[in-house]
Amino acid sequence: MSKTGSKQAEGPSYRSFEAEAAEQLRSFAHKGVEQGRQAYEQMKDGSEHARKAFETSFEIARALSDELVLKSLEAAEAGTEAHAAHIEKLAGAKSLSDVAELQSDFVRRQMEFAANQTRAFHAIFQTAGMEFSRPVRDLFDKAVKQTAA
Repeated sequence: MSKTGSKQAEGPSYRSFEAEAAEQLRSFAHKGVEQGRQAYEQMKDGSEHARKAFETSFEIARALSDELVLKSLEAAEAGTEAHAAHIEKLAGAKSLSDVAELQSDFVRRQMEFAANQTRAFHAIFQTAGMEFSRPVRDLFDKAVKQTAA
C-alpha cells in the first residue's frame, strides 16, 4: 500500500501544484524586484531633487552675500567721502557757531544715511530669508503632496 500511496503523491495533481507554487514564487519574486527598483528610482529622484534644491539655495546665498558686500563697500565709501567733505567744511569755518552748525548738519545727515542703510540691509536680509529657503521649501511641499497622493 505504501507503493500506491507514494505513486499518488507523485501523480499529476502534485506536479501541477508544484508547478503552480513555483510560478507563484517567481511572480512574487518578480513583483518584489520590481517594487525594489521603483523604490530605488524614487529614492534616487528624491535625492537628486534635494541636491538641486540645496545647490540652488547655496547659489542664492552666494549671490546675496555678494550683494551685501557691495552694499557695505558702497556705504563705507559714502561714509568716507562724507567725513572728508565735513572736515574740509570745518577747516573753512569762520567762527565757533559755524563749526557747531556744520557739526549739527553733519550728524543729522549721518543719521539719515544710517537709517537708509539700515532699510537697505533689512530689505536684502528679508529677500535672503525668502529666497534662500525657497528651493528647499518647494521640495518639501512637493514631497508632502506626493505623500498625500
